Amino acid sequence: MGGLAALTAPRAGVFLASLDDPRPRLIRGTECEGLVAGEHLLFTETGKLMAQKLDRSTGRLVGRAFATGETVHLDTTTWKMNATVSNTGTLAYDEHGPRQGYEVAWFDRAGNVIGKTGTRGDHANVRLSPDGRRLAVETQDGNATHVWLWELERNTSRRLETAGGAFMPLWSRDGRAIVYGRYEDREAAMAVYWHPLDARTPEHPLHAIIDNDWPEDFDPAGRTLLCGNGGYYIERAGRIVLYNLGRDSLPPNAWWNPRSALVLTPPIRVDRARISPDGRWFAFTMREGDREEIFLSPFNPRRFPASWSQLPRRRISTRGGSRPRWRADGRELFFVRGHSALTAVPVEPRGDSLVVGAERELFHVTQRPSRNSYDVTPDGQRFVVVTLGQENEAPIVVVSNWLATLERRR
Repeated sequence: MGGLAALTAPRAGVFLASLDDPRPRLIRGTECEGLVAGEHLLFTETGKLMAQKLDRSTGRLVGRAFATGETVHLDTTTWKMNATVSNTGTLAYDEHGPRQGYEVAWFDRAGNVIGKTGTRGDHANVRLSPDGRRLAVETQDGNATHVWLWELERNTSRRLETAGGAFMPLWSRDGRAIVYGRYEDREAAMAVYWHPLDARTPEHPLHAIIDNDWPEDFDPAGRTLLCGNGGYYIERAGRIVLYNLGRDSLPPNAWWNPRSALVLTPPIRVDRARISPDGRWFAFTMREGDREEIFLSPFNPRRFPASWSQLPRRRISTRGGSRPRWRADGRELFFVRGHSALTAVPVEPRGDSLVVGAERELFHVTQRPSRNSYDVTPDGQRFVVVTLGQENEAPIVVVSNWLATLERRR
């Protein structure tokens, strides 16, 4: 771009920076990354491919944005539109609509497929209910994400919320409510919502301040909510935030106070944390060297250290790991090594410590690269995984000489 670079940022807009002055400047709020093609900035709005003229000399947009006529799929796992334009002006894109590539499958500990749930679709994050009988599923419907509730024994499903923008579902400890994050505006600020399942109480935000939180886990009593905070889709330092809810269920207008939260700000990205079933430990993913690893630290909100450097931690994985999960009795910890190796580690509480055994690789499965791409049943014998199907992939559309005809599409 002649000394300019189009950047994406955690606030889901297109930013511009000069190589001489790397400080980014917001030029347009969008739902995805921006793509510079010729003299135009390309982006999507509710699935429609949009174009707006970009003045390269000033780095400013000119005139109004217009629809190009194509509908393009937006992958909320990476927050990128699936489109590209070559140097010769050829457009290649993945058409907007339900993708056929992801399915929710069940595996035993040997890696055998023992069943499939629901239909193929653009599924991302899954969470089993505490009793293992229901599944909360984040699914992209067009260019909006929704949380669905699947009844596993009855083989039925229903969409939990209607506003869209919901992601990262988490069950309350009693199974009577689901918590999820939601994007609140065009700049994608995140808030946490509480959604009772009794159909009488409407969903409501858990606090009045939009502070870029997303839910990770509850403590066993359901009174402390552990959240991630910061850049959801980028590799930068993220905070761990603990909120004291004070009760097991919340009335619609009972805000919890973000200003009273416990906050840990590590020097590198730490996320995907899970609290042990006895509430005494939490496992999390942290980058060490050139890869992510699984660590364990004591969990006691009343005695949490004031700084990250004071938090004791022990590395559990030996060759990389992410996305930790506990067995319901706390005697086994699961994680994913690399992109596909489902791995188990036995753990045994002993006084104020944990005895950790040798990790054992269970099986390989290609998972969607989302934060909660799998979950485990309470007994640790079955795994539900968002996996890439092998049939009926969405086609790639290629349009030759597309850029040369762009201005005619106004």
